[in-house]
Amino acid sequence: NQKEKYFDWHDVKKIEGYQLHHLFPLSYATTRKQLELIDNFKNLIYVSDKIHFKIPHDNNLFIKLAMKENRILLVNPIDKSFLDITDGILINKQNLNEMIKYNEKLLKKIG
Repeated sequence: NQKEKYFDWHDVKKIEGYQLHHLFPLSYATTRKQLELIDNFKNLIYVSDKIHFKIPHDNNLFIKLAMKENRILLVNPIDKSFLDITDGILINKQNLNEMIKYNEKLLKKIG
């Protein structure tokens, strides 16, 4: 289960007021192979309900994970607008570079 892998990989516990979010939306998949690439623990983030509410659920373009000046960002690659999610994410920051690389791979292959 990819969700369980996320919690193990980041050594994070499930808590009230947070939910898992696919960085690159499942709805972008057009093939089973793409769905498998997208539904991966490296494409998940565990964010507060407050942050999750700020992410559009229809036509979400905040699909690029980035790090800038020690802040974790969700970026719209088209217009470069962003959401700062640093204070509302539960993550092992040692895994962040690997997640960013995986996100870049998805953007190139599917985006």
